[in-house]
Amino acid sequence: MRPTRRYHKYMKIYTRKGDQGSSTLASGVRVLKTDSRLAALGDLDELSAWLGLVVSSLSGKDYVDDRSLLLRAQTACLAAGAWAAEASQAVLKKISDTVTAEDVQSLEGRIDEVTSELPKLTSFILPGGQRLATEIQIARGVARRLERSWLGIPNSLNNDSIWPLWREYWNRLSDYLFVLARLVNQRAGNPDEIWRGQS
Repeated sequence: MRPTRRYHKYMKIYTRKGDQGSSTLASGVRVLKTDSRLAALGDLDELSAWLGLVVSSLSGKDYVDDRSLLLRAQTACLAAGAWAAEASQAVLKKISDTVTAEDVQSLEGRIDEVTSELPKLTSFILPGGQRLATEIQIARGVARRLERSWLGIPNSLNNDSIWPLWREYWNRLSDYLFVLARLVNQRAGNPDEIWRGQS
């Protein structure tokens, strides 16, 4: 089916410009797809998608209500992506209050609250149990990867006013997702699957 004339008023999904292994950032700079900024952008995109799945999976479940924290994290992913893709003062002004010290404290407070309800952890656990818990564990793994790729963004793009806070936020987010996955299993009656080592 041929696209209508009206369709062409909108941005096309494919441009063919990246077929040779490069991509254009929002700033207009063209970089290889192996560029550290694109690695971070990819991790932000993937994390946001997994968080969206977790939020969707929470629908109808009354034993865990963490929707607001998860949606806040998705918002943080988009704001961080805007900065990594452009790093302009205009973008910085728009996103500077997206993640605050209070957001980090909110995650820490929820981590402490959840941990108090969980059995003490004395060994590694295997991700699994409830499907929702496994989805959260996957999001946690992507958040850990984002911590690493975020540090790979060139120093010239770092901004002392937000950079330390964002690093703290990503670190707490992955910790929060870990305990949230355990909480989901705990409340659903699925105890942690303890890693027993090699058999």
